[in-house]
Amino acid sequence: MSNDLVNQIVVSGIEALLVAVLLLSLFRLRARLGLSLLYVTLGVFQPIQMLLASSIYIQFQLGWVVSPGSAILFTASLFTILLVYIREDALEARKVIYGILVANLTMTLLLFGFGIQLGFSNTLNFLNLPREIFNQGARVMLTGTITLFCDVLLVIFVYEALRRFIPKSAFLRIYLTMAVILTFDTLLFIPGIFYGQGDFSTLIYSGIVGKAGMAIFYAAALTIYLRYIEPAERLDAVVGQPFQDIFYALTYREKYEIERMRTEAVVRESEKKLRDIIAQSADGIVITDDNGTITIWNRSLEKITNLASGEMIGKPIWDAHYQLLPESQRTPERYRQFEEDLRAYLATGEAPWVETLIEREIEHPDEPQPCVQERIFPIKTNRGYMLGSIIRDVTEEKRAEEVLQQYTYQLETLNKVSAALTSSLSIEAVLKLILEQAQIVLPFDCATIFLKEAGGLRVVVDWGFATSAVGKVFPENNPLFSEIETSGEPLVLDLPLDDPRFENWGASEDIRTWMGVPLLVRDMLIGIMTLDSERPQAYTLEQIPLVKSFAAHAAQAIDNARQFSDAQRRLERLSSLQHIDLAITSYMDLPVTLEIVLGHVLQQLDVSAAAILLCRPDTHMLEFIAGQGFRTQALKFTKIPLGKGFAGIAALERRVVHIADAGQIETRFSDSREFHKEQIAAYLGVPLISKGNIIGVLEIYNRQPLDPEGEWMDFLDTLAGQAAIAIDNISLFNDLQRTNLELMQAYDATIEGWAHALEMRDMETVGHSRRVVDLTLELARKLGIEKAQLINVRRGALLHDIGKMGIPDAILQKPGKLTEEEWVIMRQHPVYAFEWLSSIDYLRAALDIPYRHHEKWDGSGYPNGLKGEEIPLAARIFAIIDVWDALSSDRPYRKAWPPDKIMTYLQEQTGKHFDPRVVDAFMEIMGEEQGTE
Repeated sequence: MSNDLVNQIVVSGIEALLVAVLLLSLFRLRARLGLSLLYVTLGVFQPIQMLLASSIYIQFQLGWVVSPGSAILFTASLFTILLVYIREDALEARKVIYGILVANLTMTLLLFGFGIQLGFSNTLNFLNLPREIFNQGARVMLTGTITLFCDVLLVIFVYEALRRFIPKSAFLRIYLTMAVILTFDTLLFIPGIFYGQGDFSTLIYSGIVGKAGMAIFYAAALTIYLRYIEPAERLDAVVGQPFQDIFYALTYREKYEIERMRTEAVVRESEKKLRDIIAQSADGIVITDDNGTITIWNRSLEKITNLASGEMIGKPIWDAHYQLLPESQRTPERYRQFEEDLRAYLATGEAPWVETLIEREIEHPDEPQPCVQERIFPIKTNRGYMLGSIIRDVTEEKRAEEVLQQYTYQLETLNKVSAALTSSLSIEAVLKLILEQAQIVLPFDCATIFLKEAGGLRVVVDWGFATSAVGKVFPENNPLFSEIETSGEPLVLDLPLDDPRFENWGASEDIRTWMGVPLLVRDMLIGIMTLDSERPQAYTLEQIPLVKSFAAHAAQAIDNARQFSDAQRRLERLSSLQHIDLAITSYMDLPVTLEIVLGHVLQQLDVSAAAILLCRPDTHMLEFIAGQGFRTQALKFTKIPLGKGFAGIAALERRVVHIADAGQIETRFSDSREFHKEQIAAYLGVPLISKGNIIGVLEIYNRQPLDPEGEWMDFLDTLAGQAAIAIDNISLFNDLQRTNLELMQAYDATIEGWAHALEMRDMETVGHSRRVVDLTLELARKLGIEKAQLINVRRGALLHDIGKMGIPDAILQKPGKLTEEEWVIMRQHPVYAFEWLSSIDYLRAALDIPYRHHEKWDGSGYPNGLKGEEIPLAARIFAIIDVWDALSSDRPYRKAWPPDKIMTYLQEQTGKHFDPRVVDAFMEIMGEEQGTE
């Protein structure tokens, strides 16, 4: 490709861009400049492109040639036609087409005129142009005009056709439209001008190639503009009627005619649709003219008002409003008021009730005053206002709303009832609360709650009766109760007094309606609630679901309260048993323990009084040992032989004796002048058995009839067992304590015997052991040794020289001093004491003195050389007592020392032989004794 060709293509591209920018700018400025300038520009361009198409060509490779001006300008013309058609409408596109055609025809006529004028000899021809040029130009323009007419005739049709087949790609659709039309233009224009001249086929190819290239450029420019600069709503929509749009664009002379026809068609279509909508509307619609005369009264309004459209159309609107008033509200004054208000409204279009939703009742022969909602709206006309009104029958909606409100109220009530019932776990409070809340859900005059128990249904709470029946038991086979239990559904009786199954225990003559409601928990009947009303037919089938729901809440609340009460009672009973166990293990005082047991018997079994009689095996008598709840002292001195009286029979036969006859009880205790004051109505005697032996009887006295059930009796047996254990344990403890005391006395007597024997063998002065024991105990108390340890200190002091039993008499009773070998043997006596006493459990705790009393504070003692506080305190105490007593007594080898000398010696040995603290305490004791003397 030559440089000239490249340069020409670049120049042509720049020219095409400038033309596109010029045309788009003129279109963009249409709000200010209008579209006329754009159309004039195209009208000027078209004749130029026709002439260029037949004169200026560029040689292309392979011998092709192209007219760049023709390609640019004609493509720009299609570009503008499509732009105006897409962004505006077919009417504006018509102006473009007519502008181009008029310009081409004008140029054609001018060229023909110039050519004819040159045929006259007297015509001046300053440019010296030959006549053939003008003739050729005129022929080119005429051919181009015919071709253009065909092109523009097809452009809109092709675009709309491609829109249907290519709805998504705007660029491809626009490009193919332009390419098809330009190809068609080339195939018509080139043969019409150049047939028989030069390379005819090359001219066709070159025209197609050049215009196809421009079509790509302008299609891209148009797509970008319509997408991003000024988006078109119709760009991707499959719409339009291309033949009709072309017909309108090319045949109608005036835009207003087209618009009028379209407007009339739209109006007619809209009116038809509006009338169809009005006719088919479910709402009643009435429309008047500007005089207030009814012109439309649809079928729905006929059904709502029972007024036919034939009789209403043509009447004043105030007549219709007056006719729709309920009969009682129709007055002449009301009619005049309607007429004045509506006439004023038709004149001004203003009224307080305009565009306001009005709700009212109307007259209707088939149903009692249906409720309607009406909205009145103005319709503006040249002469004033018409009136339009939409009327809707909301009778069913109102009824549904009332039902919904009632249902909502019932749900709210049930929620409140449920919350109230779950707020308390006291069975008495729950039963009372159920009747209070039932009055809210379903009003009544009297009500009763029966709870099921063995043998029937017991009245547990009632309301509204002159005489309460709480506690009364109805047989389980009551026919009404049996029917309710079998069906599991509420039972309603109208005029129950006439029903032979109804038992009027409340003695009311005013009951008109009765309802029995089962109280079910997990499909099991736990009771029945009955409601009495003095109103006829007070309870209906519609109320049954609400009543059942309430009854379910009530039954669950009762069951919860029962379970809570049972759990609480069991917990209290377990707590009572724990307290009794604690008393048994903590107190060894039988009266105190039995008082605790009897307190729990009264509290947990809810009885009036209780007593425990203890069996005396030696006399075979039952004796009163403890009692609570009695008003008199009538039973305090009771003594009953086994087999006699209620308690004696219970003990002898080992069975529970239950007496429910108050007279029999009174007769049995007739010997007691004060027993009748107790007013006992029921008695139980329970034998107390421990390890197979009768140890007493637990007696229960109640001032009300007593009907013990299984769980109550089980707990009574448990309490009786605890009482038996308490008596047996304390008896065993007392026996053991007495045995231990006797054994301890025997031990102590033995120990004192051993101590006396040692005195005799060691030739000690009589009373040595007693003296050292008493003084040791006194010093031990002064130094803070616990009372429980003093018994071991005493025993240790008595047995302090028990080890000398293993020393030979020759050494033990030698009148003179001992030799070293003899002292070695003598010093073994603490070891002998340890060996003998450590094997006796009873005396092991008393070893400190026999084993350590010869140890010295400075560690020079024997047998282990302990020093300081390594020596047990009891041994340190006895060491000073032992030395003091030895120095105070005559011995075969010396006389007793005087007290002053002994005290001086003891003080000298402080910190050597003796603990200084012990010496100080001993000196205080001795000083106190001397002061006393």
